[in-house]
Amino acid sequence: MMAREMTASSYRVEISGWDVDENFFVEKADLAWDETLGKRIAIHNPVRAGSLLFVRLLDPRDPNRAIPVAYKAATVEPRDVQGQFHISLVKIWPRSCSRSMNA
Repeated sequence: MMAREMTASSYRVEISGWDVDENFFVEKADLAWDETLGKRIAIHNPVRAGSLLFVRLLDPRDPNRAIPVAYKAATVEPRDVQGQFHISLVKIWPRSCSRSMNA
């Protein structure tokens, strides 16, 4: 248990994307990053598993702010007693072009 606590990190982030009603939202949250469990957030806006979410690090020391990074909501747990949905995130990577330049 002690080793797990040492590997976990938490970052203040801004989450944006489209909720289950297809309304765009922006919400501040804490991103928990654990080597075993991966990246997880808890937000108030309901999203579907597989939804595209953008995560931007909120760093008050950086006047330019970080660029948002695309993630997929891998799993979405039901709303908890605080009204939050716990979501595990998986980073989305750009697809490589498979078409020939001569096509």
